[in-house]
Amino acid sequence: MAKKSYFKFIKYKIGNFSRTLSSPWLQMNFKMESISNIFASSFGSQGWHPIIKTLQEYDSDPSIDIKKTSLWMYHKNFLPTSISMFLSTKINTNLPTFIYPWGSFNEGSPVSKKNQELSRFCGPSSDQFIEDEYKRIIFLYESLKSNGYTPKKYPHSYIGGTILKKNNGETRFVVMQGNHRTAIFSHLGYKSLEIRLIPNSLKFVYEKNLSEWVMVKNGMCSEEEAIKVFNLFFEQNGKHITDYIKAS
Repeated sequence: MAKKSYFKFIKYKIGNFSRTLSSPWLQMNFKMESISNIFASSFGSQGWHPIIKTLQEYDSDPSIDIKKTSLWMYHKNFLPTSISMFLSTKINTNLPTFIYPWGSFNEGSPVSKKNQELSRFCGPSSDQFIEDEYKRIIFLYESLKSNGYTPKKYPHSYIGGTILKKNNGETRFVVMQGNHRTAIFSHLGYKSLEIRLIPNSLKFVYEKNLSEWVMVKNGMCSEEEAIKVFNLFFEQNGKHITDYIKAS
């Protein structure tokens, strides 16, 4: 093992010890039906997700033309300008892409560092980007079919992200680390996954703290509008994405 790789391996092993100690409050099990991406596209069996759909197409025809896959259609036609565009009723606040009433999912910042053209969450994407993404997905799919979910095995990691929690106790887990793997495990028939709250991402977004959400607090978004965006993650499962793509 090369010196650099060896130190990474040791760091991972030490990290595993730390993760084990903190697991009671940072790790939990979530059903697939309650897991989504940052645009409220569900990983559950009743939802629609471009990677899951593409894997279904690949299984039916491993030699499928990439331009006929849902992944290609998604990265060419899914060009969101704001999460608010998917609400059933218009709101006055047009939040920038990747920004929510609670800020970004990365530490709640009101500014996103994501480059939309280089994002795996949406388009517009170049042909080469999509081709590379497709190869990566298929390679990972073939690997995980054999190896399964092994977050404690180097160099893997836990599916990580943010939990949204309503006042009635209902929750959604939004994936920030491991979208590809979550989609693949869903396609492979996993009904649930153990997830972990991770550094550099919001750990929780509570409905009860609505007035303290960063975009509400700074006057950029009203409480009435903010809760509509929050509820989108509980009311949608991906159909809003396919409707948008078909209309493009």
